[in-house]
Amino acid sequence: MSLLLVGAITVAAVFLFVSGRLRIDLVSLLAFGDSALSLELAVWSRTMAQNPRRLRSDLNFAIDAAFREHGITVPFPQRDVRVTMAPEPAPDVAPRGTADP
Repeated sequence: MSLLLVGAITVAAVFLFVSGRLRIDLVSLLAFGDSALSLELAVWSRTMAQNPRRLRSDLNFAIDAAFREHGITVPFPQRDVRVTMAPEPAPDVAPRGTADP
């Protein structure tokens, strides 16, 4: 969880210090998911308040960079798709209604 803070510190628009001390209650473990931990990072910004989407993107990129730097990979779900075809009729069997009398 400290890597979330490491990533957040690198974003210039974010401040994590109150009265000169780092807030340690900024990261919360919300839930356990399928192959996942759901975490929440709370930050403050004076300059990005009008552009929260950009702030979230900057934070996500910074956190991803911190994870990669420390060899942490995020597993993404994989799906297997199998395509099956109906077998073709045997060549010696004529389709119904086409047999010679």
